[in-house]
Amino acid sequence: MPTVIDKLPTMDFVFIDGGHSIKTICNDWHYVQKIMNQHTIVLFDDYWNIEEAGCKTLINNLDRDRFEVQILPPKDKFQKIGGL
Repeated sequence: MPTVIDKLPTMDFVFIDGGHSIKTICNDWHYVQKIMNQHTIVLFDDYWNIEEAGCKTLINNLDRDRFEVQILPPKDKFQKIGGL
């Protein structure tokens, strides 16, 4: 993102999903804020019940005076197949 962020317009909607490391998610969030306006909606995937990965740590530490935060109910369901 650092090479293109200054060429992107302000976004109305951003979906952050990809890397699961906190470092990657924080990096994505850092750059996304540069293309937001006061009405931009940012949706994060992978708000897990663990603190070591996913976006939960970042989301839980967002400034609620600056950002409106809503935690949506989980929708993903995975069936264990063949011992995996």
